[in-house]
Amino acid sequence: MKIIEQIKRRKQLAYESTRHFLKSTTRHFQDVVAGRKTMEARKADRDFYIGECILLQEYCHHTQRYSGKEQLIKITDITEGAEYGIMPGYVMISFEGVELETAGKLSKKIVEFQRSNGTQTTTQDLLSPASLQS
Repeated sequence: MKIIEQIKRRKQLAYESTRHFLKSTTRHFQDVVAGRKTMEARKADRDFYIGECILLQEYCHHTQRYSGKEQLIKITDITEGAEYGIMPGYVMISFEGVELETAGKLSKKIVEFQRSNGTQTTTQDLLSPASLQS
């Protein structure tokens, strides 16, 4: 019973620490899910920190739509531009997958959130385990 409680707590902490929602093309998304891809270069257009979680959302360029598939990843290392040959203005993010079943519920909640105007709902509200169960 203690192990199950630890797993539940770890998943809850992953939800609470999510700060970024990023689209990922199908090919790259599938490599992340399969564990073949554990790092990615991204524009340094936001503040990334070690320990934060990113919700990757699969995006198809052909249909110009999100598939609803998601993968939560946790940042384990960041190398900033101008270091080790990385272009200035970019960062290399190393990450590990977080085992977390969302079954597309986060995408649905995000779409609802984006469609609503003037709401007081926060990202933290969207990511709460209670919100995902509804």
